[in-house]
Parts: sequence; structure tokens; C-alpha cells
Amino acid sequence: MTTTTTTGPTLTLSLYPNWLRLFGAVFAAIGALFVVLVLFTSVVTTEDGRPAGPANVPVPAVFLAFGLGLMLARERTVLDRATGELRSERGWGPFVGVKRWRLAQIERVELEIVRSEHRGTRSSYFVALRGTGLQRKVIWGTDEAKTRAQARELARWLGKPFEG
Repeated sequence: MTTTTTTGPTLTLSLYPNWLRLFGAVFAAIGALFVVLVLFTSVVTTEDGRPAGPANVPVPAVFLAFGLGLMLARERTVLDRATGELRSERGWGPFVGVKRWRLAQIERVELEIVRSEHRGTRSSYFVALRGTGLQRKVIWGTDEAKTRAQARELARWLGKPFEG
């Protein structure tokens, strides 16, 4: 689900909510703790009672890597009225790629529905910005009413027509 934040003339649509980052922080902390315990103490032991050593680091290192991945992943779209720019940021940690478009390129806001073909799974709803040289999905959700409300709010904020 996409989270929306408005700060002055800027609207930020973020795919990774803060609770997911906190979840990653817990995994990273547990992984880091056990890496330190395995390498520098005799608290963690192997099955035969000997202290764990460097050979036992990969398991907690997986927790650490998974947690860091959740904490540092970024995929967001920033719409800035002050600069007249649409900026798409996607990446991990310091390696974030940025694509830029002009807000003037946006002609309409559309709601796309992807119906699930599998029983027991939910349909997906995407909100896309369409225009001259621009086709960008910026909001994703599984609740049609919430996603439609976000699409209408985005269209109102941009002053563009909403289709869907």
C-alpha cells in the first residue's frame, strides 16, 4: 500500500511505509547482535557445546542483510509544485536512481484494475499518471475504495482529470 505525505507544495507517494522500515530495523538489530555474540563471546554455543565461531556467522548475517534491505529500500514519487517537477526515486541505500519529468507533461490520472486470476488472492489497483512521454504508476493498493480515493485526491492536487 502506498503512503501519501503532503509538505507545503510537495506531495510524496512512498511504496515502503515506516512500519516496514521498523520491521527491518528489528531484523537488523537481532542479526547484528548475534553476529557480535558469535564472533566475540562464548554465549552462543554449537550443538556439541563448543563456542560458536566465524563459521556460524552466515545465519545471523542473513537476518542482518534482510533487515538492512527493508530499512534502506526506497521507491517513491515526489511531485513538487515549486519546481514543477515529478521525480521518481528507486534504489537501495546510497544507490538511488532518479528519473525526472515536468508536471506539465501529466494529462490525466487513471485507475487501473488488475483482476486476480487465482482463487483466494486479491485484485490489485494501480494509479497511473499519463501524458506526453509519461506513463508512470505511482500508487498501488489492494483496497479499491482506498486506492480510488487516493487517485481522486492526487487528481485534485494536480488539477488534472481522473479516469477510472
